[in-house]
Amino acid sequence: MEDKETINILIAQLLSKDDENLRLRNLLDDLQREQQSGNMQILSKLDRALEELKSMRHDNKALSSALEAGSV
Repeated sequence: MEDKETINILIAQLLSKDDENLRLRNLLDDLQREQQSGNMQILSKLDRALEELKSMRHDNKALSSALEAGSV
């Protein structure tokens, strides 16, 4: 009888650990999705900043050319 009780206790512990592993995997998946979303937002902001810098550079070149030509 003791062996059966021990086996039942061990099975219950294994099932509990399995549930905990599943919970942790789900949490990890959620965190990875959150991280990926954050990374995409950062990349999008960096792309916009780069485009703005390119535009400013173009404007500065045009202004510089105009100044050199004396038309400003």
